[in-house]
Amino acid sequence: MYAPSARDLRSWHFYVIRKPEILQQLSEVIPHGKMLTDAAAAILVCGNLNIEPDESYNVVNCCAATQNILLAIHELGLGAVWLGVYPRRERMEGISKTLSLKENMVPMTLVSIGYPDETIEMPMRVEEEKVSYY
Repeated sequence: MYAPSARDLRSWHFYVIRKPEILQQLSEVIPHGKMLTDAAAAILVCGNLNIEPDESYNVVNCCAATQNILLAIHELGLGAVWLGVYPRRERMEGISKTLSLKENMVPMTLVSIGYPDETIEMPMRVEEEKVSYY
């Protein structure tokens, strides 16, 4: 909740999902979300249109919050996967139906959380050609 947000409105809402039956249902809604069936939990990050009516600002607000969630999960020694939801309407509608979300809640991202069964060395991702200096 310390992520930056447009106009400092903090228009996000977090749904912590721990029930295996709901995680199973979500795994069927999200392509490439099969790991949800074995996840310890998931966090759905939604933009609240009652707080921020501009959906595009909700996107950036919720993405900033999602990145902070991923960093916190890593710091705890857990594993996480950022599953894309927005702007795929079929995913957004499937999640909204599964969780009976109110109309003002727009699903943006879903983070699967679990215990990693392997350690992967982080590859070097510095690509100098993607940086320009003036």
